[in-house]
Amino acid sequence: VFALYSEQAEEIGQLYGIPAERISVIGAGYRNELFVPGKKQAVIPAIVYGGKLSRAKGVPWMLRAFASITDLPWTLLLAGGGTDPERAECIELAGRLGNRVTIAGPLRQEEFAAVLSGANLFILPSLYEGLPLVLPEALASGCFCLATDLPGVRDILGIAGDEWLRLIPCPPLQGTDTIVPGNESKFVINIASKLREVLTDLYAGPPSQESTSELRERLKNCTWDAVFQRMEQIYCALAGKTSR
Repeated sequence: VFALYSEQAEEIGQLYGIPAERISVIGAGYRNELFVPGKKQAVIPAIVYGGKLSRAKGVPWMLRAFASITDLPWTLLLAGGGTDPERAECIELAGRLGNRVTIAGPLRQEEFAAVLSGANLFILPSLYEGLPLVLPEALASGCFCLATDLPGVRDILGIAGDEWLRLIPCPPLQGTDTIVPGNESKFVINIASKLREVLTDLYAGPPSQESTSELRERLKNCTWDAVFQRMEQIYCALAGKTSR
């Protein structure tokens, strides 16, 4: 049995009574030929959010957090679509931030890769994720990443390290992706606090070429080729054959 991330493997074992040794965590892949670092902004950090403009993705609280950081320079690009009324709520909140924010709408993968290539920071404040493929894509593009502390995100943290990926405490939830009433303001504060922390690091200077190269080396296990090789090795072992 294949699982995307560690906690999912545990859940599969518990739900279906499958021994841990019969479950393999293989992850998910990104296109390493497409997502590569480019020339980064040197003065005003360019921040990107990519995903649905919705509450489940944490976008309204993220935008409120940005509204509290008026004393520092930054720009934010929102890439993704959504459905009303949640999309309209996000666009209205983004509009309050003036020309600091660009609403790009849905982007093709090649367009999104180009945006990440020039960005300094990628933010993903989701209330629920499986294994967010966009994080390895952003990391491979040389972006610092800020994401909610979720099980699949922790697996990526184990690869990237906290030099490149910082975690936002996840608020208490009811159901899968709804914040327990009374905890929304704290979530905004936590996002803003982590944003300030990462922005301060960015102002201190860009990551070294050595650090970026080391990160891409670690991310080799997250490419589609690496994922396929892991699956092939398992299939061949079960069939009693040798993989290519």
